[in-house]
Amino acid sequence: MQVCWRSDLSGDPSRNGDLRRAIQTLSLCPPVSAECIAVPIPNLRRWLGGDDAGHNLSDLGAAVDDDFDQRATGSAPARVPIRWRGPEDSTALTDGDALRPGDTVVIPAELGGWDVFGHIPEPDGGGEPIIDVGDEAHLRYQGTPLLRIHERTLTAWPDCPARDDLLTLARSQQILDDDDMAVEKLREIADAEGTPEWLKEAATGWCKDRHRKMLEHPDGGVVLKGIRREANSSWEFGTPTDEDDTYSATVEIELEHHLDGVAQWAVRFARGAGLSSDMQRNLALAARFHDVGKADHRMQAMFHGGSFWAAAASEALLAKSAQLPSGLAEFRRARQACGYPVGFRHELVSARLMESASGLLDSAADRDLALHLVTSHHGRGRPFAPVVEDPDPVVVELDIFGYPMSAGSRTGLERLDSGVPERFWRLVRRYGWWGLAWLEALVRVADQRRSEAERQGTTEVSVPREEATG
Repeated sequence: MQVCWRSDLSGDPSRNGDLRRAIQTLSLCPPVSAECIAVPIPNLRRWLGGDDAGHNLSDLGAAVDDDFDQRATGSAPARVPIRWRGPEDSTALTDGDALRPGDTVVIPAELGGWDVFGHIPEPDGGGEPIIDVGDEAHLRYQGTPLLRIHERTLTAWPDCPARDDLLTLARSQQILDDDDMAVEKLREIADAEGTPEWLKEAATGWCKDRHRKMLEHPDGGVVLKGIRREANSSWEFGTPTDEDDTYSATVEIELEHHLDGVAQWAVRFARGAGLSSDMQRNLALAARFHDVGKADHRMQAMFHGGSFWAAAASEALLAKSAQLPSGLAEFRRARQACGYPVGFRHELVSARLMESASGLLDSAADRDLALHLVTSHHGRGRPFAPVVEDPDPVVVELDIFGYPMSAGSRTGLERLDSGVPERFWRLVRRYGWWGLAWLEALVRVADQRRSEAERQGTTEVSVPREEATG
């Protein structure tokens, strides 16, 4: 699983009030892979139970001894982090036995643990190690500036008067009414001696961004977020640790362009992996239609700032938008106003839409695999699809790549008799445990690489278009 540390989390996440504040804080700067380290489940489970014997927590993930199992199981853990599954589904991890492969665990920095699970190098010139690298990781992933002005997140910043002034303004929240003060201080920080390169880029980028945002930090202070990506940014990009609809808050991208690009990336990876032409066709088909469920007019309204009128007037469907709300409370208000259900899975609608398109799935060498790769491209449907209430279902319709499609948003794929679990097990028998996971990964990474390219503004992929379209 993936583990990272955040210094601006406080309190006990097992208490509802503290958990809500922590999730609101993380939703403003969600964890990404660039700041995480991989930790075997038994090791984290032992540490949560109070075992600090770092030299015994091998990175090989050895089995936990029986004595420790008896001491840890059934009792509250000594340390309570947060299992991050997006702003709607994250929980306090109060039971180490609930850990699952692929989980993202965010540990409040005050609990420690970095010296147990991995070496955190000291910064250049010595001094205390930088544990919370969330802002830098966000720049690496999104390519847009994000700075949390909080008393415990500024350890990587140069010790200069402007930093202290900025923190004072953030604490009093005077800065929320006049961002000119923030611009002045950030420019001083960017010019200060010893300012890291990533901080210079984030600070100057936010100052130049005409669409910049300043949001209240739930634990005191402010969060500065930019929308505009620097054209000359040279950062290597990471990936989100958990994918949900809030990750569509980026540059505006038309749905057809995104789908076509993901298909090209999928063919590039499948061809590079030496897969057969039939298998390349399966992956390209799944990639080319994996997000058609985003045509739901409720989601399109959210992409247009919550306006159904703007969505209806738009000449094209969107796959991503800069107008999605950033903060958790703001996102929830927009979702409620648009009638978009909590935890709704657009990929399930995508599968139903593909089934409705006459002749589409006939082009697949393996129909089961194509549908599974669509339903599983955010990690669900292995084997069960999540149960999500849709009290006011709608009909989703679109005509894309020459295929008219129509399906209801209440898909029924969460039912035990939907056929989704049986299809998963057929594919496991057909391709093997690791083989099926490998094919899923090729589509998911194709989606991630295309999204990164879109944020960078470089969307060309060296794959002949006829190969990507099958």
